[in-house]
Amino acid sequence: MHLLGRNILSNLQKNKALNKWLTSWICEVIHAHWQNREQILKQFPQVKQLDDNLFLFETKPKMYCIKVHIAFPRGIVLITALNELTENNNE
Repeated sequence: MHLLGRNILSNLQKNKALNKWLTSWICEVIHAHWQNREQILKQFPQVKQLDDNLFLFETKPKMYCIKVHIAFPRGIVLITALNELTENNNE
């Protein structure tokens, strides 16, 4: 998959607790060959699906949520937002 919008994640790379997870996540995404949502859910059972092509990945530790839009036919994953998790939405 082509991963676009990595610049949105630049602040996370400075956080030692998140950097290892983030590096692994990026590697898994760019080496994936997802054709549909079921393949994503199989690889990442904790991912939250918002609609057909919109997904939320929670970082480990649970500090942020990465929102991505996936264009399956084109093999593109576009990072659209990075949201900080708060006590209210960290369930």
